[in-house]
Amino acid sequence: MGPRRTDLEQADRRLGLGADLISFGRAFINNPDLVERLRAGLPVADDDEATWYQGGLAGYLGYPTYRHTA
Repeated sequence: MGPRRTDLEQADRRLGLGADLISFGRAFINNPDLVERLRAGLPVADDDEATWYQGGLAGYLGYPTYRHTA
């Protein structure tokens, strides 16, 4: 079984079952403010695998922080 995406609810459940560590590696790529999003219950942005490790700035500096809309 390969890596699976984990949201905050799943992470809390796994920690409650005795996990020592939960990885949010993919989520950090596309959410530079991931910790703040998780703390505030904000949505986590989807990633674009086509931009991963392709060189240049796309996929690293192209993901914005969360912006509240009216």
